[in-house]
Amino acid sequence: MLHTLFRDLVQALRRLRKRPGLAFLAISALAMGIGLTTAMFGITNGLLLNGLPFEEGERIQSIIRSRTGLNAFLQTVPIREYAEWEARQSSFEELAAFTFATFNVAGEEKPERLIGAGMTVSAFTALRVPPLLGRSFSAEDEVPGAPRVALISYVLWRDRFELDQNVLGRTLKIDGFESVIIGVMPEGFEFPFTQRVWTPLQLDPLNAAPGEGQLRVFGRLAAGVTLKQAQAEFDAIAANLAAEFPETNEGVTIRVRPYVEQFVGPQARPLLLLMLLAVFFVMLIACANVANLLLAQAVARSRDVAIRMAVGASRSRLIMSQLIEVFLLAIFGGVGGFLVAQLGITLFYNAITQNNLKPFWLVARIEPEVLLFVVFLMLVATLVAGLLPAFRATRADVADVLKDEARGSSGLKLGRLSRWLVIGEIAVSAALLVGAGMMVKSVANLASFEYAFNTKNVFTTSVTLGDGDYESQEARLRFFDDLESRVRTVPGVTTAGVATELPVVGAAQAAYEIEGKPFESALERPVARLAAGSPGMFEVFDVPLLEGRPFNSSDLEASLPVALVNRSFVGREFAGESPVGQRLRIFTLIGEPQWITIVGVIEDMHLGEQFSIAAPAGIYVPLEQWGAVSSGAQGVFALSLIARTERDPTAITPQIRAIVAELNPDLPLSRSLSFEQLLAQTYAGIVAVGSSFAIFGLVALFLSAVGLFGVMSFSTSQRTREVGIRMAFGATQKSAFALILRDAGKQLAIGLVAGLALGLGLAHALQFALFEVEPVQPGIMLGVAIILAFVALAASAIPAWRASRVDPLVAIRYEV
Repeated sequence: MLHTLFRDLVQALRRLRKRPGLAFLAISALAMGIGLTTAMFGITNGLLLNGLPFEEGERIQSIIRSRTGLNAFLQTVPIREYAEWEARQSSFEELAAFTFATFNVAGEEKPERLIGAGMTVSAFTALRVPPLLGRSFSAEDEVPGAPRVALISYVLWRDRFELDQNVLGRTLKIDGFESVIIGVMPEGFEFPFTQRVWTPLQLDPLNAAPGEGQLRVFGRLAAGVTLKQAQAEFDAIAANLAAEFPETNEGVTIRVRPYVEQFVGPQARPLLLLMLLAVFFVMLIACANVANLLLAQAVARSRDVAIRMAVGASRSRLIMSQLIEVFLLAIFGGVGGFLVAQLGITLFYNAITQNNLKPFWLVARIEPEVLLFVVFLMLVATLVAGLLPAFRATRADVADVLKDEARGSSGLKLGRLSRWLVIGEIAVSAALLVGAGMMVKSVANLASFEYAFNTKNVFTTSVTLGDGDYESQEARLRFFDDLESRVRTVPGVTTAGVATELPVVGAAQAAYEIEGKPFESALERPVARLAAGSPGMFEVFDVPLLEGRPFNSSDLEASLPVALVNRSFVGREFAGESPVGQRLRIFTLIGEPQWITIVGVIEDMHLGEQFSIAAPAGIYVPLEQWGAVSSGAQGVFALSLIARTERDPTAITPQIRAIVAELNPDLPLSRSLSFEQLLAQTYAGIVAVGSSFAIFGLVALFLSAVGLFGVMSFSTSQRTREVGIRMAFGATQKSAFALILRDAGKQLAIGLVAGLALGLGLAHALQFALFEVEPVQPGIMLGVAIILAFVALAASAIPAWRASRVDPLVAIRYEV
């Protein structure tokens, strides 16, 4: 048996050496198909399927608090509610909480802003990841007022402390507080996303206000407990809390979801799976191309096969011999595909790393399961591309083939099958090109969107003050007022301001109520985006004032609370009447709401309702009055500094850094970019998806063109004698040329109709990821039809021209 397989392998290699052109085309097609499919699978596997790289990481679940009703949106969990969950649940071995944070880290080195997290002690127990050096947090560290300690990541240990083994016990100044380093986490541990520093959460549920705290909760499922059982338990907990605490928990639901799935987002999973399906279609086109090439070879080898069958070779033996040849092509294609996949995964990894989108569990390498996937694709390619030609080549009647010198009958059957394969390629290519056109148009719309405010020549950076340096709200406001004043004096700066949220990229939300329009239930209150800023914020972005007045220096903490609302807010609440002078109140998690007077209306400062990351209606309050309406003024106080410049915005970064250092040498800047760069980073993921679909479509188009060229060459070679006879009886070269193109036109028409129908379905499936693109786009569909028609006719014209130029006498004597 092994001897036979070895002999078949040697013969297959010899046949491929005799046909280097066929081998090159087949291997190239398979490499593209396998490579793109593997890259997409590797990305999907790394982001979603692998889960967290911890012991039994699939048991780590997120527990999410949300509300029903008009103001439905995901919410962080208040401290008191987390304590209730912890006391009432039994589905999780450990229930844990964390808060996202960015820390000002100072000390022996220059200050820097690092991504961090506040963690409960139970978080590290649930994750089952001990420190590489030192210890984790203890119960004593969680006690309010306990000495401050910190854990640092391997990356910070390497970059800031040069892997010093004596780092334990050293002190970092974190947000103004001296904190002792008690441990170093292992390399690769950056939970919950890309954290560098962790501090213990010192929670005090008994003394916390009803809505105080912005916790994110997760846990490790207990042994034997399913996700469904945990969800049922938390459904009961939510119902009981709503009955006991209706003021804070009416309409609150609790959802238990896998951590990775929740973190990546509800839209990422279907989008990634859709992209994986798209590249699998590209893989099928590649297999169809190889099958077409082999079908042509099957015709050429039909006499050889018939002779071997006549002398006793079994059909199964001959099929296996041809499959070995295809498997060799698949192996070489798999090696090329592996290289393509590695390149694709690396480029994707670098892109999301540069834009701060890479979670710690995603690594830029080919995982073992991805290698297995490559082997699986090689087997699929062997079967899809090899079985059909092998069966076709061995099913013909031996006597008929040996008597048929021209082998025309078998050739016609194989040619008909090839044409149907090409029709399938055209259909899939058309569908992918429609999807690619939709995504490219979406990205173009995003890039060319005309904002109602000025986005050019705007410098942005983030400055955060900690409790340790600025304990009072008055001190923080004085710092930012001084900072804004000094920035205005920088040469080249025309105006400056500060804000809690930047347009487009920021999206804090809160429920509100208009005076005179009360709601019986808190669930009925609508939601609006909420931000605070100095008067300079609107000057920097040159936001049009539609009605009323802007903020001014008299809008202080002790003066009348005022607000600006945007055009979308007015359209929702005050259609046909002026909102100026009307009052509203904003409901946040803590504190009693107070009435705020609307003094002006401004243009919308977001991307657009269809693709907005928050409610289109917006409410803006003076920075001095921020503490009256939001808990955001408590604790660490982070603001974005913005400035309009006369030249390149980022050129003033050194001057801004020097000003901040003069005010406080321990304060770093964070993300100093132009506003346009910030927008590009914000939507980098969408651009990457659109670019990927464009690549899939172009590869599919290329493979289809190659496939069509091969089939038409094969088909015309089979009809050379027919063309010669027609020309001998008076047909012209032009009519012969048109005869062959007519067949290509039929294939194109059938493939286009099927492909455009598939494209409509794909466009509807992609709708959630498209920006200002309707699912039916006649222009894109017409463009796809024109492109495919041009490519198909161009691929058919050369073989048709060659056949029409053959001498009739030569053609009549022609044998394949």
